[in-house]
Amino acid sequence: MLNLRSVSGLTSITQGHTTACAPFAQLAYLNASTLKELKLINPEESDWRALIYGDTKTPAVYSSLTKFLLEPIDVPYDRPWAAIEDAVPFPALLELDVSGDYPFNDDVLFRGNGGTLRKLCISFRALTRNAFGQFNVFNRSGARRTNLIDIDVVDNVDEELLVGQASARIAQQIHIVLEATKILFL
Repeated sequence: MLNLRSVSGLTSITQGHTTACAPFAQLAYLNASTLKELKLINPEESDWRALIYGDTKTPAVYSSLTKFLLEPIDVPYDRPWAAIEDAVPFPALLELDVSGDYPFNDDVLFRGNGGTLRKLCISFRALTRNAFGQFNVFNRSGARRTNLIDIDVVDNVDEELLVGQASARIAQQIHIVLEATKILFL
């Protein structure tokens, strides 16, 4: 077995579909200052917290990370991941791709990168959770300079989410997105 704690200076980490996420999250935490690209598939909430905190109470700052792909899968819609307070882990992101489910109950992915984020690919679940409206994602400094926002419409959206007040929140967020980007793909 490899001793992952001895690996340092990595600039790219890609987790494969058939490998456990936890060791890669820990490895990413240990290489937070040098990573430029990170791809994690099917993380659980504990993996997410390991990515941010490792085995410590100190949040990592991925100061060189410019490309982040995160693919949470099969996260129950009614159980979002606990919010992470006061952390700004991704200040240099140029590209953020969150496909599959959107389990976050805060704006931690967007804190501190309003002036750098140029490409955002995100699941429709972010809109159903009111992520952009609730956390004022596009009112951050420089956020209105995003070049491309791609919203992936998923097949398994509960129709109840698309009526009434939820529908109005989704429409409001689409208007906010249109003001913040040059190109929108749905």
